[in-house]
Amino acid sequence: MFKQLSQIGKNLTDEISKGLNDDFNTSQEQLVDDNSGLPKEVQLKLRKFEKYEQKYPLLLAAYKNEKVKIEKFSEIEKVLMENTPVSDVDDIDSLSSFFTNMNEKTSMLNDEIKRLTSLNSELKTKKQEESEDKSEITTIDDFKEKEENYKKKIQELTESINSGFSEVNNDNGLKEKHKKDIDHLTNKIKELEGNLSVHIKDNETLKSEIKDKTEKFIELETKSIEDKQKVELLEKELTKSEGKVNELNAEVKNQLDLIKMLEEKSNTKDKLILELESEVKDKTDDVLKLKATIEGKDERLSSLEEEMTAKSEKINKLEHDLEKNSNIGKLVEETTNETNIPTNNVQSTGGGKKKNKKNKKKISNNNNAANSNDDSLQIISPSVESGLDANSSKFTSEKYNDLLKEYNEFKEKHTECDKLKFEYETEKEKYETETTNNIKDLEVVKKELDSAKEALSVSNSSLKQKSTELEEVKDMLRDVGNELVEAKDQLKQAGSKQGEEIEILKKDLMKLTSEKEKLQAEFESKQKELNISIDSLTKNVSELKKSLDAAETQKNKLQQDVLKSNESLSKLKNDNNSLSSQVRELTLLKKSEANLKTNVNQKEKTIAYLEDQVKKYNEQSNSNKTSLDIMQKETEQLKNKIDLMKKQNNELQISATKNNDSFESYIKENGKLSERLSVLQEKYDTLQSLKSNSNDQVESIQRQCEELTVKLKEANKRILSLEDELSEYANAIQEKTREASTMRRLISDSQNDDTTKLKELRDKVSYLNDEKGKLESEIALQASRNNRDVQDLKRANAELSSEIHTLKLRERQLIDEVETLNSMNAKMKRKTSQDDDDTGELEKLNSNLKEALANSDKKIRDLIESNDNLMKLNKELNQKFDRISKNYRTLSNQLNSLREEKISNSTRSSRSSSVISMSNNSSSNVNNAALNQSQSFLSVSNKPIQRSSTPVETQSELNDKIAYIKNVLLGFLEHREQRVQLLPVISTLLQLDSNDEKRLIMSIK
Repeated sequence: MFKQLSQIGKNLTDEISKGLNDDFNTSQEQLVDDNSGLPKEVQLKLRKFEKYEQKYPLLLAAYKNEKVKIEKFSEIEKVLMENTPVSDVDDIDSLSSFFTNMNEKTSMLNDEIKRLTSLNSELKTKKQEESEDKSEITTIDDFKEKEENYKKKIQELTESINSGFSEVNNDNGLKEKHKKDIDHLTNKIKELEGNLSVHIKDNETLKSEIKDKTEKFIELETKSIEDKQKVELLEKELTKSEGKVNELNAEVKNQLDLIKMLEEKSNTKDKLILELESEVKDKTDDVLKLKATIEGKDERLSSLEEEMTAKSEKINKLEHDLEKNSNIGKLVEETTNETNIPTNNVQSTGGGKKKNKKNKKKISNNNNAANSNDDSLQIISPSVESGLDANSSKFTSEKYNDLLKEYNEFKEKHTECDKLKFEYETEKEKYETETTNNIKDLEVVKKELDSAKEALSVSNSSLKQKSTELEEVKDMLRDVGNELVEAKDQLKQAGSKQGEEIEILKKDLMKLTSEKEKLQAEFESKQKELNISIDSLTKNVSELKKSLDAAETQKNKLQQDVLKSNESLSKLKNDNNSLSSQVRELTLLKKSEANLKTNVNQKEKTIAYLEDQVKKYNEQSNSNKTSLDIMQKETEQLKNKIDLMKKQNNELQISATKNNDSFESYIKENGKLSERLSVLQEKYDTLQSLKSNSNDQVESIQRQCEELTVKLKEANKRILSLEDELSEYANAIQEKTREASTMRRLISDSQNDDTTKLKELRDKVSYLNDEKGKLESEIALQASRNNRDVQDLKRANAELSSEIHTLKLRERQLIDEVETLNSMNAKMKRKTSQDDDDTGELEKLNSNLKEALANSDKKIRDLIESNDNLMKLNKELNQKFDRISKNYRTLSNQLNSLREEKISNSTRSSRSSSVISMSNNSSSNVNNAALNQSQSFLSVSNKPIQRSSTPVETQSELNDKIAYIKNVLLGFLEHREQRVQLLPVISTLLQLDSNDEKRLIMSIK
């Protein structure tokens, strides 16, 4: 594969180089004519090359960027080579070991700093206690008694520890209880040991403290004078702050006026909203009334339809009776044939009305249909009456008269329905216009509310700005108050005489603070009122939106009802038309009805029997379905409960395994603690042997002090040695100056010009001395800065140690909670083994356990976050320490370089005048030669560039192109992750098609 890839890469590079050479040759040939004379194939290839030339600068820019990145990476490598033991990029292990060593060093330094800070804090506390109890510390007998008491306490603690160990070895169940006791006892041992060491050292430090206090008293007297000056400055600042407060009060008043204006506007808008709400309510009532009327009319229509169906059945029966009289049937047929003509005329008139009146389309059709039916029945009535007179059938004539009366009633009701429909449409149009007007009014109100909201937001922003300014003034006043309190305390300590003025200032401050608090309370109350008003406005707006939505929904419902009523009317019309057609077909169906009725009666009986059975089966199936649904729901609930119980069981098992692991880890930690206790016991035994010889311990402490003094002496010796070296350098410089003076005398006899050079050398020597003094002062300043940084680091470490202590306490609390959870878990397991039925209690206990676990998880997260913060602080401190060490190195390097320069200057000054003159002559010759060379170079550079230089430049460009293409290809072949990104680049460079790209990818795979 690799050989194939290398061959592919070589072939691609060869093809690209050939293509580039062709480009180069074509670029050298300056063609005067256009490409129009060339063949089409050549033109297509030239167009491809034009595309390639358009894309080339982008690729070259990307290549240059990669080159810059490589240079930056090389610079990073150089920095790593200089500052770390890394020699190559491959040597990563050495870098990791370097950082681990640095971390270990910093941890060691942090531990030492913590130890020193703890000692300092203990010393300070003990100093305060011993300043109060000087009489007790002066006597050595009291010290011995304290020492004996401490020994007794230590013995009691050891006895308790031994008893605890025996109990722990006997009972494994009591291990968890004795852990706390053991930790408590070990902490007490450590505290007692620290107290012993501190009491020994405190006797020596009391004398030094008295001297320090006398010096501090003198310093306080000087500070009291400075404090008086500060008080005067503070008074000036107070006057300025009072002026600012007055300005702010005026601005607050202006804003309160603005707020009142806005409140008035909001009240007016609230009134408008209430009026609109009342209008909306009235209109909703109207809509409800219209709905009620529509429902009543729908009921009327349904009742009329039922009457129509009943009367059609009666007509069918009457027609069946009329079949018996054949003469009457013939007359009916003749009358029906004659009535077809007027019905057609009526329909034509109805069509004319459709074109003229579109809104009353349905009403006109209904009226036409009704008129046609009236005419037909009027024509039928005399013919029927004549037939009845001829046949003398009184029974049929009475029935017919009843039918005519009922039909007339139906006609009147139909006309009433049409009138009601017309009234409904008019009322609907009115309601739609009213709703559109209401919507427009509501939109206007919305816009006004939006403008009011914007004004309120502007006022809120201005109020926030003013509140920030008030807070800044508060901070200024607090600072001033704090400074005044500090000045007052210092003046009281120093015995100042300006207490009355400070009290006056305090009163003024109290007044200002009271006024400020009042203003703040007023501001907060106004802000709350504004917030309440804003909330009420928002609520009103939301309510109006809801009412609008309800009105729109009601409107949509009404429209749907209207559509339904229109559909029902259209259906009624269709039914009327179908009835008219059915009347025509009655004559044909009369014969078949007699035969069908008998069959229908038999089938109806069978259908009734089958329907009863179907109803019974349906009732049984419905009952079975309901029972099945209930059973399925119960089974699903049981399944869910089982799944929940399984999940809870799994969670309990996981928690049990975790608790077992934690219990095992605690057992391991207990073993480690027992080992530490054994070590501590051994140390304690050794300490007891040492404490029996307290003088030896004092001597060991004295030795430590002596070692520290020796270290200080060594540091002083180093400083003295540096000063001696500087003095030696100064003496050497003086000797050299003497030698220079002798040389001057000799040179003055020979050359008077050299005196100026000697003066310059003297100036240089003085300049160097001045620089030496400056550097020494800078070194002292940096040393003081370093000391300050170290002190800051110590403080930060003390804070970190306190935070770690608090975190340890939290961890202990969490351990206690975990233990309680374990005990609860054990109880739960016992209860589950005994009572499987009490699932409700288990769920409650599980919920409690989950809540406790969630709380413990939250606490653990808090601990993790605090640990991360501590690690970040530690890293920052390490970085500061590294910076300080680097500055110290740079300063030491500068000192060494200055020393070397002084040595070189001294050697130069001791040379003879002949050498100086020779050097001057040589330097002048060299300078002349350099000038001649530069002039020649400039003359060469200023010449016009010949044509022969162009191929050299093009060859360099060609080399850059080939190098870029090689890098792209190698990157494509080496880095699999970047192949997707580099594929379009290679396709543009090599002008590959989609098929070529696929082949390339398949060959690589």
